[in-house]
Amino acid sequence: MKRGLTVGAAVLAVLLLGLPWLLGARTQIVYETALTRLQEQGLPILDNGYRRGWFASEASFQIQMPPLSRQSTGPVASQFRVVSQIAHGPWSPRSPRLLPSAALVDTRVELPSPGSESPILLVRTHLALDGSGTSTIRLPQVTHSEAGAGLQLIRSEGELEFTAGFATIAGRIELPALSLSTPDGIRVNLQDLRAQGNGSHWLDGLYTGDGILDLGHAELQAPQLSLIAGGFSARGRSIPEDGLLSMELDYSVEDLRLNGFAFGPAQISFSMRRLPGEALASLQKSMRQVTAADPDESLVVLAMAAILARHLPLLLAADPALALERIDIGTPEGMIQGHLSFATQGLTSQALQQPDGWLDHLVAEGELSLPRPLLLRLLEGWQRREAQQELSLQESATSAAPEELEAEIAVAARDRLASLVRQGWLAEADGNLKASARLGDSLLTVNGKTIPISAATH
Repeated sequence: MKRGLTVGAAVLAVLLLGLPWLLGARTQIVYETALTRLQEQGLPILDNGYRRGWFASEASFQIQMPPLSRQSTGPVASQFRVVSQIAHGPWSPRSPRLLPSAALVDTRVELPSPGSESPILLVRTHLALDGSGTSTIRLPQVTHSEAGAGLQLIRSEGELEFTAGFATIAGRIELPALSLSTPDGIRVNLQDLRAQGNGSHWLDGLYTGDGILDLGHAELQAPQLSLIAGGFSARGRSIPEDGLLSMELDYSVEDLRLNGFAFGPAQISFSMRRLPGEALASLQKSMRQVTAADPDESLVVLAMAAILARHLPLLLAADPALALERIDIGTPEGMIQGHLSFATQGLTSQALQQPDGWLDHLVAEGELSLPRPLLLRLLEGWQRREAQQELSLQESATSAAPEELEAEIAVAARDRLASLVRQGWLAEADGNLKASARLGDSLLTVNGKTIPISAATH
């Protein structure tokens, strides 16, 4: 009896001591898989390290984000440090629970700069024995400034759930307010942001699923740019079928002001159909390898152009289609409405190698309607820029009075608009100007006027 108890106690001790080590190994595999998935989505990861112990492990890496502009510098714009403390299961005194788990992971995302010890993101992940998990996301209140750059974040929260191997992912996040500034004068303010989505791993590096993003108010201020948007919403989904991928995106905004001009409400629907999944995965992988190498910028452009040229025949093999399904944009002068679509028909690599051979396999159609006062205002702006360029070249010329110059600009704009209508490029109907175009068999038809495209390209 005593011997049986002794053996049982020994077996239990081995299990209690051995399980944390085994579950620690399992947890490291899940962690490394997560990093691989992030890199597959184009997120650059630097200085990755994992120090595994018997009952606990530590892991850290850095994320190099692209700056908001070429002149942006500093950690606020580009770099984050991610540090994880991992307690191996099956139970942890830090998180008492009835059911066992593989690990409890506490993750901190920090700005790697002096004076920024407070994390900007906290994540607690319960990793199940089968490799699935649930993460609770918390964004504490942050106020940070350094060398003209700043970050302000109101306390926020979210959640992420994933299955084994990250085969499926679903998450949500709510962000009451975020302000970001850079030394070169870029300011970003977001309020009432809510996002949720789900996805399934499809092919190498590709996920399919759907997502929703709602934004109550957004402001972007930059040199020569001012954008203010209210009631912004984005909906997207990707649908795989027989190795091909289709994507749909819908954008809407209640109010939009661009450099002082008012627009809205506005709705834009965009779609891509019949994109070969394997070609997309290969293209994404090749592009990621080029950018990860971080060579000279000019070499990156050349390498990307070569990669795209190599993949282009594969991407066109299933006759993909690209379309702006719907354009509805409100302006003070009236509505801008239209649609536009492009597709290929039987375009092969041999046709691409022939001069203008691709034109015979391209079909397109579109229609655009916009208010006459709006187009006239746009033409006046164009005429004004041309006049200013001419005046800048005529150093010794006597400048006309502002009133005379504006009168000349208005007359020139009206004459140009009348010429477009007279020549048939625009048609007038109900106070709007419309253009309808179709492309097929190397022929472009605009408002009933047909032009051979092949001849026009020579």
